[in-house]
Amino acid sequence: MTTKYKLYYLDFEGRGEPIRLLLHYAGVSFEDFRINFQDWKDTWKAKMPFGSVPVLEIDGVMLPESHAIGRYLAKKFGLVGGDDLEAAQIDALLSHFEEFFKESIQPMLAIMAGFKEGDKGDGQVVQGVARPIWQVELAGSIPLGQKF
Repeated sequence: MTTKYKLYYLDFEGRGEPIRLLLHYAGVSFEDFRINFQDWKDTWKAKMPFGSVPVLEIDGVMLPESHAIGRYLAKKFGLVGGDDLEAAQIDALLSHFEEFFKESIQPMLAIMAGFKEGDKGDGQVVQGVARPIWQVELAGSIPLGQKF
């Protein structure tokens, strides 16, 4: 029997996009259920585990949290690294991204979505800080084109 996947996320890329990319990379079909902001507040927030998205439904089982979903899919499709050290290096990059996202990107997204007041900025935080760090780390640890 084929596993049935359904991804619940808001109607933009955000934390749902890496999950979509993993599923596409693995060649797995899935339902991409996108929720608009009003429906999220009115209906879906109360129905989701922990009151948040993304949530990946796997044969009727709801799996919340982007990192848990990503790790599940990476393990399922052989993308967790060739050994424990490579797996730890991947986890380190994910942890670094999570810190950066919470400190820099999440507040900017809240302003852009109209949930908070403030300067929307121009994306320089990603261009000037995060991208050089990730490029150096990725270039040194994961050869281009290698399946990790």
